[in-house]
Amino acid sequence: MKLSLQKVSRYVSKGLNINPDTIQDCFSPATKKDFEGLIELRNDLSKNQSLWDDRSYLKWRYSFNDEAENHNKMWVFRIDDRILACLGVEEVTLSINNKKVCAHKVMDLLVKPEIDGIGLGAWMTLTMKNKFPILFATGSSKSSYPMISKLFNEMEHRQTHKLLIRANSKLKNKFRSALISNLLSMPINLLLSIYQKFTYEDLPGGYTLKPLTSVPEQVDTFIVENPNQIYVPRTKEYLNWRFIENPRRKFIILGLYLNNKLTGVSFSLLRNSAINDQKEGFIIDWVYDSSSDSSNMTANYLLQETVKYLKTTKPNSISTSVYDFNSSNIFHKLGFLKRDYNQTFFTYTSDKNIEKYLYDNKLWYLTESDANTDLF
Repeated sequence: MKLSLQKVSRYVSKGLNINPDTIQDCFSPATKKDFEGLIELRNDLSKNQSLWDDRSYLKWRYSFNDEAENHNKMWVFRIDDRILACLGVEEVTLSINNKKVCAHKVMDLLVKPEIDGIGLGAWMTLTMKNKFPILFATGSSKSSYPMISKLFNEMEHRQTHKLLIRANSKLKNKFRSALISNLLSMPINLLLSIYQKFTYEDLPGGYTLKPLTSVPEQVDTFIVENPNQIYVPRTKEYLNWRFIENPRRKFIILGLYLNNKLTGVSFSLLRNSAINDQKEGFIIDWVYDSSSDSSNMTANYLLQETVKYLKTTKPNSISTSVYDFNSSNIFHKLGFLKRDYNQTFFTYTSDKNIEKYLYDNKLWYLTESDANTDLF
C-alpha cells in the first residue's frame, strides 16, 4: 500500500488526539529554545550517549539559528512545547549529469517509545518528501527499515570491505581463550604480513606521503565534473567541516605528493572496538587529482600508502565502505575482503527528469563521508 501524507496525517492526528488541519504546525526546524528538550530526548533514546558530547555534536552538525547560512536543520515535532520526535536534515550539493543540484539527506530519526506505533516517523519523512525534491538516506536501523523501504527507492546496499591485520581478536571470540588465540594467531599474522608485503608495490621515485594538520587549498583543483557519476563534490570547505571542525573524532589526514606537488589526500581514523576493545582502522574518504591519465594509479598509491601508514599503528583490522566499482577493485587488490553485512541506501526524487540518473546504481559514488561518519 502506497503511503500518502494525507492518509498518514489523519492516522497520526488520531493517535495524538490533535486536529489533522493543524498537525503541520507541530513540525518545524529546532531553534535555540528547543535545544535542551532535544538533548533530553536524545539522551533518553540514544544507546550510545556515553560515547560523545551530544551538545557539541548537535551544534556542529545542525544550525539552531534561523538567520544562519547553515541549512542543516534538526526538525522537531512538539506539542505544548514538549518534543516528541526529531528528524535531522543535511543539505548537500549533488553533481548529477554535469549539473549542481540541491539535495537533502535525512538522518537522526527519533520518536518517543510511547507513540512509536502511530506512524509519526513515516509522517515526518513524508513531510520532507513533500518539501524537498531530492532526498537520500545512507542507512537504516532494523526497526526503521520497513518504513524507509516503503517511502524511498531502495538502491543496492553500500558494501563494506575489511583488511585483516591480526587474527587475535577473531580467534579469541571463537576459542574464548587469550592463550590459545595468541598461539594460533602467530602463524596467521605472519602469513598475513608476508602476503600484504608482497602485494603492495613500492612507490616510484618522487612520491612521498606526509601527515597533514589541515585540508590543503589544492583539493579544490581535484574536482573534475564527471557525467557518469553522482556525488557530493569534495571541496575544501566541505572537507574542513566534515573532518577538521567535527568534534566527535580526531581524524588522520595524509597527503600524497609527487615531486612536492600534492596529488591526493586521505582521511582516516583509529578507534577501539566497543565489542572487544581491539584497535580498528577506518579509511573514511579520499580525494585525488583525477585529471591526469594516471588517475587510477594515483588513487591506488594514495590508498595503498594510507593502509601502510595505518598498519604502523598496529590495528587488528582496517575497514572502509564504498559505493563505487573502481574503488572496490582497488581495495580488492590491496587484500580487502567484503564483510558479511551491507549498509542500506535509499533515494527519492519528485523530479521525473532526474529519476533515470538518481535511481541508477551504477552512477552513484559514496564513501563513509557521505554517511554518518561522525557517528564513529
